[in-house]
Amino acid sequence: AGYNRQGWTCSGLRPQIMNEMELTIPTTRGDIFAIYTEGDASESMCQDDDSGRGPKPLVILCHGLMMNCRQNPIMGFASSLNKAGYDTLRFDFRGSGLSSGDITKMTPLTEVDDLKDVVAHYKDRRIVLCGHSLGGLVSLMTAAEDPSISALVLLAPAVNIELDSRAGRVAIETFDPVNIPEFVEVWGSRLSRYYFTTAQNLGIFERIAKYKGPVCVLMGERDRIVELNLSEKLQEALPQAQIHVIPHAEHLFSRGIRLKAAAVAVDFLRNF
Repeated sequence: AGYNRQGWTCSGLRPQIMNEMELTIPTTRGDIFAIYTEGDASESMCQDDDSGRGPKPLVILCHGLMMNCRQNPIMGFASSLNKAGYDTLRFDFRGSGLSSGDITKMTPLTEVDDLKDVVAHYKDRRIVLCGHSLGGLVSLMTAAEDPSISALVLLAPAVNIELDSRAGRVAIETFDPVNIPEFVEVWGSRLSRYYFTTAQNLGIFERIAKYKGPVCVLMGERDRIVELNLSEKLQEALPQAQIHVIPHAEHLFSRGIRLKAAAVAVDFLRNF
């Protein structure tokens, strides 16, 4: 993709607003739909950032389970980052939104593969990953394998899915964790048995402890899906993490609360 002062120059891309475009990222496993948005130029996007490391990083945002990149909190969070001068790339995991694929073939590790493909597409950029819920966990697991990731911003990262899958629950749904049915109905869609057997054996905290870079974790005080007691385990696995409890926040970080959470994230990112 190329850009000049007159607008996006790539063929096959449909501009939505002055500084936003939709695009398709081809991969060997299928096409990934994404939305690239430029940061506000008045916020010194074309100048060095506050860290002295050159232009601000590209922030790649990852949505949560059964969601897509055009929904909140990811969409709204991206908007706050754009206003602070950061370019953002938000995308649909395969099987979600407008990306190719079948949701019943998705697991946490197929989403790691998707994110690796997206990061590789922007290998010439400095990258920060920002993920919500399952997208936060996927960001963490991906960064643990990729030392080139500059930093992480995580909204209620779903480090609970291994324990939940072993206990036979996902969100408000329950199932037999020993004799898992072929499909489990979740929020009007379906997850496969393979999703849960994969989640049951992730070794999450050992896996994410390999990440040694900067990380900002935003936890909701009223979150009933990724509960606050998990912050202690997160801190043990990631002693370098800045963990912020956002007052009154639930799992989806409603609008006013989301703006407060985004302000914390922007303050963190000014160092990277």
